[in-house]
Amino acid sequence: MLNKEDFYSVVKKTPLVSVDFIIKNNGKILLGYRNNNPARGTYFTPGGVIFKDEKINEAISRVLNDELGIDYNPIKNNIEFNGVFNHMYPNNFKDESFGTHYVCLSYIINLDLPLYEYGISVSDSQHDGIEWRSIETIINSNDVHPLVKEMVNYGRKII
Repeated sequence: MLNKEDFYSVVKKTPLVSVDFIIKNNGKILLGYRNNNPARGTYFTPGGVIFKDEKINEAISRVLNDELGIDYNPIKNNIEFNGVFNHMYPNNFKDESFGTHYVCLSYIINLDLPLYEYGISVSDSQHDGIEWRSIETIINSNDVHPLVKEMVNYGRKII
């Protein structure tokens, strides 16, 4: 894994590839409140970058474990591809001197079991709590990032 300065250089020069998740249970979608840039101060779906030489399914499992503390195997469990989105921000994780560009692979995960059986919790420093919200609430909320609204609205035809 890259140190922060090397990653900063990568963010400045190239787009990043990420996986983001619309996690659904009982008609609601999981959002986390972002503590860091980009997207600080808004609710966002769980997600993260794909590392060099990491397969997409490996990244899915790692990000879900890192961010939510859940053991999830995308090959054995219910996951559906939602689409590819460009997430462009005016800032980056460190400062305001340049923006960040993600090529985001969005997935929908339908959790069928009661939530307590998954043990979902915030397990990283990037988020300050999680909330479950209906699609309509997400679309109409001022504190949900517009890129989340775009992914969720697009996913409505699948959900």
